[in-house]
Amino acid sequence: MSLNDAKFMLGWVFSLAVVPIALGQAGPRSAADITVRLYSTRNVSSVVVTPIDATMQVCATCEKTLVSSRLQMKADLHSGRVQVDGKAMQRIFIEGQIRITTDDGQVSTGAGRWTISAAGDGLHVLLVLPSERYVMAVLSSEAAVDEPLESLKALAVVARSFALTNPDRHGAEGLCDSTHCQALRLTQVSEHIKEAVTATAGETLWWHGRQVAGYFTQSCGGMTEDAAALWGGAPKPWLTAHPDMYCQRRPSQWHTEFGEQELRGALAAEGWRLPAAIDGVRVVQQDASGRAQRVELSSGGQRLTISASSLRFAVDRSLGWNRLRSDRYQLRYENRRIEFEGKGYGHGVGLCQAGAAEMALEGKGYREILSFYFPGAGVQIGVNDKGWQRYEGRGWTLWTFRPPGEVLGVGDEAFAKALALFPSAKAMHPTVTMYPETELFRQAANEPGWVLAATRGEAIELQPEAVILRHGGWRPLLLHEFLHSLVEQEAGASTPLWLREGLVEALAGEHGDVQGMTAAQIDAALLRASSQQEAERAHRAACGLVQRLIAAQGIQTVRGWLRSGVPAGAVASQ
Repeated sequence: MSLNDAKFMLGWVFSLAVVPIALGQAGPRSAADITVRLYSTRNVSSVVVTPIDATMQVCATCEKTLVSSRLQMKADLHSGRVQVDGKAMQRIFIEGQIRITTDDGQVSTGAGRWTISAAGDGLHVLLVLPSERYVMAVLSSEAAVDEPLESLKALAVVARSFALTNPDRHGAEGLCDSTHCQALRLTQVSEHIKEAVTATAGETLWWHGRQVAGYFTQSCGGMTEDAAALWGGAPKPWLTAHPDMYCQRRPSQWHTEFGEQELRGALAAEGWRLPAAIDGVRVVQQDASGRAQRVELSSGGQRLTISASSLRFAVDRSLGWNRLRSDRYQLRYENRRIEFEGKGYGHGVGLCQAGAAEMALEGKGYREILSFYFPGAGVQIGVNDKGWQRYEGRGWTLWTFRPPGEVLGVGDEAFAKALALFPSAKAMHPTVTMYPETELFRQAANEPGWVLAATRGEAIELQPEAVILRHGGWRPLLLHEFLHSLVEQEAGASTPLWLREGLVEALAGEHGDVQGMTAAQIDAALLRASSQQEAERAHRAACGLVQRLIAAQGIQTVRGWLRSGVPAGAVASQ
């Protein structure tokens, strides 16, 4: 990690005991860890794990060891165990970032908590990762490379809604990585996707005070589908069929055909008993959206009726995925061949990606897009809010989920004071985001739960208000973080962390104590503090060292070192 990417932590820190919503708690959540089974649609018999920064355990209570070299893992189908470099084990637990290569050459790179075990169909690879990172992986797989930002934000809200309302869809294996749940791709995330996910952090779909699942489809073909008509169950008013004039601007016609024997083979593979010969195929029932619901196969006087979704699954599984792109089609049977003329790609329920992109290009925001595709549903973070709201301060912006109250006034004073303490000729406009839950802050800011705030450039991220009020209040916190933004815009790539952090704390009037730590030790502790106590000690030491330097050299000289670097010997004399 470069110094520009380093984590800057505030001196006021606290225990994880203050986290308001624990992982695994029932009920609506804005963020949670998500379990995903990778490679769920195919059998994987072996993988190669290449560590990037990871530890390993051979049992849940065993000691963690650093993974320093590649590991070859293979399923032993007879014993149901995993062979790891030739040694049989029940399962393997890996924590951290790894690159995993399957026996058919697929490469994935991701970070989280991994569990690799063997079953009758090969290796099962489970990954537990934060929901915000999960949403980025879904968008990396499902979004077009030229996706407009507003439709990308809408897709992020939908993907997050599905994950947080269906975390145990496959029991202990959580979600799968196929379109049965949501496809995802573990790869380097584009800045475009990061922006969309960050801007909507924690937002999901709500219906009359209840967090609800969202769905998306590549193209509805001009008419969305009713979820209850497709999947059965109780009606879902936010998932009803309606015309989509935006999707109609992007034609999505398709054609496919195959022979009677191919159809027989596909249906037989799914357990259907078919007559000796098929002499007719026709759609006998459609729903209100014009999609086929039931298809009849005839042979002489015999009739066999199957659901259109079963037909599509059987054909796609046997003859190639996306052979039947949707259930919105007309078919013709002639000369022992079945021809399909269809519209749309996917099931048609919920957000239409093609139509959403058109809406975004027309200037519609992501909330307007979601309102069109999920009639009556709202975009919220929690039960009683309206999602992210923007408020303008004097020279800075606040993003919060509720009215700002005293925060804007206090923030105006803090920003003015920061500019007085550290005048800057360069214009800047900080953005402050106050999260409603500690877990969402932890995921969005990529910080441990005992950090009160995180500042990177002009972006400032804060813990929930209740936590802030218990740990010093708004004034010292906002002053500290605004000073960080000002200091960071002057700092060079090689400016040491102790100078950046210590200068902020010295300007804010905090108490410093070097405690016998060297500059190198302070930097190391600031960069990789593993506990609240270690972080507190490093911050006090950085503050104390800078206070000594200011007393000896003056504030302007020390400030100049942000760009020019600390002269050799300047620190050794302190």
